[in-house]
Amino acid sequence: MPVLALILKITGLFFLVSGTLTMLFQKPVLVKLHYSGISDTIGVVFVMIGLFIDSPGHFSQWLLLIVLLVLIGPVSSIAIAKGFFEKKRRK
Repeated sequence: MPVLALILKITGLFFLVSGTLTMLFQKPVLVKLHYSGISDTIGVVFVMIGLFIDSPGHFSQWLLLIVLLVLIGPVSSIAIAKGFFEKKRRK
């Protein structure tokens, strides 16, 4: 099981780093938001599942944290995009 946890953590870190680096080289704000929203959510979920496999003592707390991250990530991206569009519309 420690090998599976390590693979999940490395996969999550790969998603986090690749999404962040790709986001740095994009010009439009909404494209940056798209890259950060998807890669960060998937990367953090993989890392959290890897941590859960390492210490499965508190299953309900790990599950709640993963569900909250999956729900809050896209909602915050939508809120940021809506604020961006509202700012552009007011000019």
